[in-house]
Amino acid sequence: MAGGDAESAPPIGNARSTPWFRPRKGGAMTRTIATFRRIARTFATGAEAGQQTEGRRVVGYFCLYTPPEIILAAGASPFRLHAAGSEDSSSGDAWMSGRICTFVRHVASLALDGRLDFLGGVVCANTCDHVRRATDLFAKKTGIPFVGFVSVPRNPRESLLPYYRQELANLYQALCALDGILPTDEALRQAIRTLESVRTRLRTVQGYRTRSDPRISGADAFAVHVAAQILPPHEFCRLADELLAELETAPPLPVPRARLMLLGGELDDPEYIDAIESQGALVVDDLLCFGARSAPSPIDADAADPLDAIARGYFFRPSCARMIGAFGQRYDELARSMQRCQADGAVFTRLLFCDPWGADAHNIAGRIKRAAHATTMEASGEIPVKRAGVRVGDADAVKAATTGTMKVPGPGAPTVGGKDEVEAAFPALFLTREYGIVPTGQLKTRIQAFIEKIEIARLQRRDGNRRVLTEGGVGQNREGEGPRSAGDSAMLPSASGERLSDTAAPRPVERTKAIETARSAGQPSERFRPAPGEGKRRGELP
Repeated sequence: MAGGDAESAPPIGNARSTPWFRPRKGGAMTRTIATFRRIARTFATGAEAGQQTEGRRVVGYFCLYTPPEIILAAGASPFRLHAAGSEDSSSGDAWMSGRICTFVRHVASLALDGRLDFLGGVVCANTCDHVRRATDLFAKKTGIPFVGFVSVPRNPRESLLPYYRQELANLYQALCALDGILPTDEALRQAIRTLESVRTRLRTVQGYRTRSDPRISGADAFAVHVAAQILPPHEFCRLADELLAELETAPPLPVPRARLMLLGGELDDPEYIDAIESQGALVVDDLLCFGARSAPSPIDADAADPLDAIARGYFFRPSCARMIGAFGQRYDELARSMQRCQADGAVFTRLLFCDPWGADAHNIAGRIKRAAHATTMEASGEIPVKRAGVRVGDADAVKAATTGTMKVPGPGAPTVGGKDEVEAAFPALFLTREYGIVPTGQLKTRIQAFIEKIEIARLQRRDGNRRVLTEGGVGQNREGEGPRSAGDSAMLPSASGERLSDTAAPRPVERTKAIETARSAGQPSERFRPAPGEGKRRGELP
């Protein structure tokens, strides 16, 4: 199986619209990756899931806060609910509001149309109000014999862990009762070991993706993550071992124009990432529910209380936007991940009408704006405490709060409260989409523009003192080298530590002083004088 390419592979799934069957830069797709792609795109719509579980009950689950270890320990096979291959949500639309996200409506339509009848049970959670409404449909309007529900607190605090653990204990007992199985700690330990073998392989694949010379594209790695939540564990491990053997000898991918990180909610379609990477980018990491977030930190199978170990591992994992009390932790995790994988920018994607991720997009944009503002104030040596989001934790901070400013420590200086005082900022693009639809033209246009901004900012940092003059366009600088765009002079710093002060563009304070000086003298400032032959441009001095 290993070593075959996509051109010799038989047609799988909907071959007429699957771009991974075309040769791409770095070589054609192997047969193993094509298999993962096919599973990610079409597996949820057929009874093949039940056929590959050797007669075990298949139990679907919506949310990552439903541990598949519980399902596996109860003698069933876990199956992550999604709607790949669904082209019509009319059945769900008839029972659900048009303001409920299309992911939930498509999954509900599959169930109402009988296309998920191979499931022996479904476990829902209070992920959001949309999923909560789907629970009612599963219970009242489908023939699925078991519909469970897990109530998950919305703040990952230690004091709330016992409540979550009890919810998992209730679910475990209910699932075991379906097939007359006694719930035991040993079954939980064995389930932990089985799924940890899956996640060990996922982390290894992820390592080939995030390294400085990646061996696998973001879309291919994402397809592997999706398939891991659909296939039975033993079947996934077999395919993953074949893929890892291929990656050991695979050549590095071509150097991308930009290394990007993807984050957001319910994205399960590798074609969406294909459209992003078709513009020369490479998605080197993600914080997606169907992506890298699906593989939490290792869980101790030998713990005295394995159910407590499972509850702790899932409750305190990198959180979802539904955890409204953990936004600061999510932002810090995003900044650390971008620095770890050397990402040049972040792309945030959410489904239309998804309120939790919409609120997170608003908060992330505001945090980046405050961080960028704080960076531009470094020249004066002071930062407004509230606007910069300075973390305070000692007596000096109290004084700073009364004056409204705080000194920025120099490189290597200790920080207040043991954390960076100035929050990380980075280029970010915010996108909204519908489930099952890849707006290829619009998406490619916006990604292309985003990559160009990153490239322009990179050239500005490289060129040092060369001032960029054009207004929002791309041209030649005064020495005739490299593009320029004044619209990108305020490009946010990257996660690698390059701040706005590293660019050639003047800070707003400097520019204001220069303009005032020039006006008082009746002459344009030398720093802002147009180059010969350039003429006047909008926003420049006469």
